[in-house]
Amino acid sequence: MKIGIVGGKGKLGSMIYNTIKNRGDLVEAIIIENTKELLKSNDKIDVYIDCTTAEAFMQNYDAYKINKKPIVIATTGFSDIQLESIFSLSKDIPIIKSVNFSIGVYKYLKIVNYAANILGDGFDIGIIEKHHKNKKDRPSGTANEMARIINEINPNKQISIESIRLFDIVGHHELYFQGSDGETIELSHKILNRESFATGAISAARWILTKENGLYSMFDMLG
Repeated sequence: MKIGIVGGKGKLGSMIYNTIKNRGDLVEAIIIENTKELLKSNDKIDVYIDCTTAEAFMQNYDAYKINKKPIVIATTGFSDIQLESIFSLSKDIPIIKSVNFSIGVYKYLKIVNYAANILGDGFDIGIIEKHHKNKKDRPSGTANEMARIINEINPNKQISIESIRLFDIVGHHELYFQGSDGETIELSHKILNRESFATGAISAARWILTKENGLYSMFDMLG
């Protein structure tokens, strides 16, 4: 499998590239830095992992459409209009897009779903998410996904979300259910390094190669 890492010199892209190099299996990686390189890479690549930004992805949109190779979208911060464009692109290309490629995060989101089901309306709900100082989007994609899951179970529930950008924090998410009787239930997930993202993204690249055109998530991949 040959992977094109678009944005391969950023924090996540570099981690994915180094993880592939250090694993020594039958995976090859090529770093792609711009749209011109992306267009020229088509014959060399089986699948792309995009680690850029929402804006950069949209700048590369037409190139992806021309290349017609499966894509792992490992960035967040897309607007509703941009998400509609990604859905349109997925009609021609298999795409897996997720707010977070850590396998543990998706186990955590299942726990969030369970907690929201059993706690119901009797608790106030708050989320605190912490990331590195250079992360542009806030709240994080994972925090928004947590809120979406809770609102599916408890529609119109008010959820307070606080975003902290500090140091080189990779990703911390904390969920609080506060009861009126002075009790608080806390659920947290912390990522201490980006290797978990890299491993998940590589697994997603293998998985999306086997799929037909369409838009998928880590929930589809992990079941």
